[in-house]
Order: sequence, then structure tokens, then C-alpha cells
Amino acid sequence: MRIGAQLFTVYDYCRTLRDLSETLQRIADIGYTSVYVSGTCDFEAEWLAVRKT
Repeated sequence: MRIGAQLFTVYDYCRTLRDLSETLQRIADIGYTSVYVSGTCDFEAEWLAVRKT
């Protein structure tokens, strides 16, 4: 089973692409390898795809 972080729970930290990028890095730093993207800023799918870990 894989456990991931729900990004809606950190909505206040995902309002811009820069904020979203920093938040994804912090989530990865604490050990999550997957996220459920919901309630974030607008972004292109390609932008998120290149940030996979």
C-alpha cells in the first residue's frame, strides 16, 4: 500500500507555482513519494510531471 499526502490539506501553501514547488519539496523531504493533487494553483500537467521523485 502506498500512502500519499492530500494537497488540499496544505492549500494555503500552494497558491502560486513557486509555493506549490516549495510545498512539494517539503512533502518529499519528510518522506512522501506520492501526492493527491487537489485545491492548488493552476499548473500545466507537464510542469508537475517533471517534478516526480
